[in-house]
This record gives sequence, C-alpha cells and structure tokens, in this order.
Amino acid sequence: MKKIIRNIVLAFCLPSFLTGCHFLEVEQLGKSDIQTYFSDIESVEPSILGAYNLLFGLYDHYAVMYPEVAGDLLYLSATNTEWWKTYEFTATYEEESSPVGLIWKRGYNLIMDLDYLLYFVPKLRDQDPELVDNTLAQAYLVRALAFFQLCNVYGQTYTFTPDASHWGVGLMTSIPSITDHMVRSTTKATYEQILSDIQAARSLFTDSFKFDRYKASPAACDALEARVRLYMGDYEKALELASGLVGRFSLAPRDKYVAMFCTRAGSPEEDIFRLNGYYQSGGSLGKWFRYDNPSARPSQKLKALYKPGDVRTDLFSYYGKDGNGQMKQFSDICMKYYCTEDIADVERHYDPIVFRASEMYLIAAECACALGRLPEAEGYVRKLEARALGVAESAVALSYSGKDGLMELIEQERMKELCFEGHRLYDITRRHQDLKRDAGFNTQVLTVRYPDYRFVLPIPIIETETNPDIQQNPSSNAGL
Repeated sequence: MKKIIRNIVLAFCLPSFLTGCHFLEVEQLGKSDIQTYFSDIESVEPSILGAYNLLFGLYDHYAVMYPEVAGDLLYLSATNTEWWKTYEFTATYEEESSPVGLIWKRGYNLIMDLDYLLYFVPKLRDQDPELVDNTLAQAYLVRALAFFQLCNVYGQTYTFTPDASHWGVGLMTSIPSITDHMVRSTTKATYEQILSDIQAARSLFTDSFKFDRYKASPAACDALEARVRLYMGDYEKALELASGLVGRFSLAPRDKYVAMFCTRAGSPEEDIFRLNGYYQSGGSLGKWFRYDNPSARPSQKLKALYKPGDVRTDLFSYYGKDGNGQMKQFSDICMKYYCTEDIADVERHYDPIVFRASEMYLIAAECACALGRLPEAEGYVRKLEARALGVAESAVALSYSGKDGLMELIEQERMKELCFEGHRLYDITRRHQDLKRDAGFNTQVLTVRYPDYRFVLPIPIIETETNPDIQQNPSSNAGL
C-alpha cells in the first residue's frame, strides 16, 4: 500500500466520519484520535454518513464527467481548462489538480475512510448488532463502487486481455502501515474484490433494513453487480440481476420524466440509489451544466438519435432567467443536474443518480440480445421507447436486421437514455469500438481507434513519486 494515500486520508478521515456529528464539540474532536472516536456506538451512523459525503465528492463532477468528456456525446467549452486535456486525450501524469490526480485522490480517500470503518465498527457489534451489520453492509457496497470507478478510469476494460490479466488498481482493503507500498492488482483480481465486497454487503444486511434510495441497499448490490457482470461479459448473471430489478422498480412516468432530474422529489418509482445533495456545499455538476453558462452541450451525434416528441429532449432546453434577470429560452443544454423548482438557492440541490431502473432495462436488453433472446431484448427497448414517445408499446416501431442490428439499437437507446450520467466512454471501450466524434467537436481528436492507451488516465505523480512500486500506465510523457 502507499504512504501518500495514508498521509492524505489521515488528514481527512476523522472529519469525514464526523459529518453531521452534532453531539460532540469541535474542541473535543480535535483531541480525539480515530480509535477513541470509534469506542462508542454513537459513532456508527455518522461514520457512514461521512463515507456518503466522500462518495458525493467523487460523483459530483469526476466520476460522472470523465467518461462523458472523453466520449462522443458532448461538446466541451473551450474555456473549461480543467477538462480540456481529458477532452483532447493529452492528459499526463503530472496533473495533480486535474481529473488525473483528483479522481485518484478522491477515490482512495473514500476507500481509506471505509477501511477504517470496516476495521473499527465490528468491535461495537455487541452494543447494537443490527445497526453495526447494516452499516458494514453499506460500507462494503460503497467500497465496491469506489474500486469499480477507479478501475474504469485507470485500467483498461475487463476484456482488454482474454484473461483480464492487465493492470487494474491497487486493492487497499486494510489499514496500511507507514512502510507499506501499494501495487496494482490485475483487472481480474480487482473485479473479484468488487464482487467479494458486494457479496459481503448482501450477507450483512438484516431483515430490519428498510430500503432508502439515498443509501446502499440490497437492491443497489444487485444493480452494481448487474453493471459489473455486463462489463465482464457475464450476460447470464447480468440478465438475471437486471431483470429482477426491473420487476421491483418502475420506470418514471412520462409526465414526471423531467422532474426525475430537476426536482428534489426525483423519482421514487425509478430510483435505486442516488446521493443526497442537500447537505453538500458547492455542487460542481450543477455549475457545470448551469443553463445560462454551461461548460458542455449535447453533440449533434446525440441529438440526431431522438425521434420527434421524445420526452428526453425536454432536458435539452429551459425557459429561465438570464444573467440580467430576464426570462428567455435556452437551448442545446443539459438539465439533468439543475433543480428548476421556484425555491430559495439555499434549498436548491441535486441528487446524482448512481443506479436507476432505466439502466437495468438497458442491461437486460443488451444481455438478452447477446444471448440470442431477441424478442425478450426487444421488449425492454419497447418499454423505454413507449415511455419516451408517449405511445403504447405495440405502437413502437423497431427496425433492425438480426442480432447485430438490435444490438446497435440498444446502444443508441443507452446513449439517449443515459447520456451525461457517466457511462459513455466505458460503453465504447467494453464493446471494443473506436471512438468517433462528429465534425462539431472543437478539437482535432475526432477518432481514437480501439485499443489505445489513451482510453485510460495515467497514474498521477502524487502517487508515483512517493510509491516507486506502483505500475504506471502508458502515456505521452511517462516514458512508457
């Protein structure tokens, strides 16, 4: 394991555990060490709230935007210097304050936070067994999600090599000593750890645990594993899990589709797991996509996919106030991360979606198609198209030729439904496709052919300079 991650996280670990901790005074907290903090059952709930706070920090911007900026569905503003090198595939390992360094740091901050929780909280089981087990279950699931996100960013897709023997990420699953150095595990081993954490979470949830869309849950375990199995090409298991969730969660009604993203109520029918932004300061995604000055706009390639009357295109425009307080129509924008309710700014927040039912429909469709069960796959697509167009499923016209044709339709449906939600680059690479941008992209990089080292970010210098054992990714200036 690594000294740099340990040093970073020890500075943040205790404050993150104590997010929302109103029963201790600040002066007392400064005198507490982590072991003392975890000596009482009252530390348990604040500790998992702190982990969710760090997960929000990872999702609010970085985990969502990296696969979109490096994809083919959005035009990036030339004024966005933070993401420009990612957009042009020229990011280098020296960039500590860019996505290269910040995704790594935020991801491992979160994992270290969870490792402390998973080490200390079991010692409190005799005080409240159910609270402890349900907290540990949530922690395992969030750690699995963090490892998965990091592996997607810094490791090539699971099927990059036939046996997934290429580098994944470092599996920091215990509290390291100061002399430990982290090395990267293979992608196969990384995925095995992810699946192990998911199973550990499932085994710990008690019968008393009540579903809450703002918490990791047994349903979120199934949703994450469905996505992981899809990336692995394990279509049978992914279909089993996704179809099970389809039977438990409904699609948001058409007349509430926009409200799923633009109101605080969201979509109780469709939400499987989303992050609560109410207590978060800032809100990077909301600023990124603010309708009157967005950093990114939907590409022509994306907009050309929609049929007339598709409710999803309602999120590409908004009638609101400009900088002078005048009402006007804004277009070519994305409203998935902006609360449009007429409320005070202090109450305005958005809740990033981690898993929702629409994704499960699409996973089920893709897996059924891959397994040659075309009528079943078609049925999932029809339900999404019927909702989008406001017609009966029987009225949805799907035109394709054979298995490959239907798979292409499913890919297009994923683009239409999940655009700007943190999927696109991974959908391209796991299919071993070339990245193909339209001529409207304000960059010279319109095509990146698979395979290519640029489909992953380099390991940041904040790690490599303090940990000589870490294995670097090939990059333009890493000497590899």
